[in-house]
Amino acid sequence: MIEIDILGCGEAFDPDRANAAVLVTVEGFRLLIDCGMGVPQAVWQRSDAADFIDAVYFTHLHVDHCGGLPALIDHMGARGRTKTLVIYGPDAELARVNAAVAFAAWPNPNPAFPIDILPKTPLTRIGPMQARVAQTEHAATNHALRLEFGAVSFFYSGDGRPTDASRALMTGATLAFHEAQSPSRFAPVEGHCDFDTVAALLDAQQIGTLWLYHTAARSDAAFLGRLKTMGEPRLHYAVAGLKLLIR
Repeated sequence: MIEIDILGCGEAFDPDRANAAVLVTVEGFRLLIDCGMGVPQAVWQRSDAADFIDAVYFTHLHVDHCGGLPALIDHMGARGRTKTLVIYGPDAELARVNAAVAFAAWPNPNPAFPIDILPKTPLTRIGPMQARVAQTEHAATNHALRLEFGAVSFFYSGDGRPTDASRALMTGATLAFHEAQSPSRFAPVEGHCDFDTVAALLDAQQIGTLWLYHTAARSDAAFLGRLKTMGEPRLHYAVAGLKLLIR
């Protein structure tokens, strides 16, 4: 079983919602996928424990997906963490992750606990889960992530429009999250996906259930209206605070 706790589903500059992020739990191992500016607070609402998070995976390094890392690390150190934190980042941009870690540790030269910063490719396992990645079409290098445990699987797109590689990665997923910045293909947002393109993935990629997230700020009514009109029970709108169990 894979548990998905939706910490946030907002876009970059959303005034109301935390940036898009989920907490994945399998057999007590907790993986945080993305950590934008408002995400640490959502984590702390779940637990104040220093060792609550085992690993962090960054789909890409735009600030709404990684800007909360210094606060997350600072909190862990302040609460007495000793366990190693593993961070998976873009291969060519690990120096930026190192800079964020150094900022979190300041004025000390190093963090108070061990941190392993690892490239995302090649990636075969995160904790107890099998893991694979594929690049999407986005302004920054973004890698969608597929996690598998037993007979179930979870796909998380990060930002960007689907590519042949990311379509192949999501094919047959038990549950998938795909960003949908725009509620219509007729109002595209450069580097992002839209309701119509995402909805078409359900059948094209044989996905069990599909959740829209990273949607435009204050656009709930538009997305919910389209979902109601479509009447597709396998397509859902992500809301922070929901917990999903993939069995």
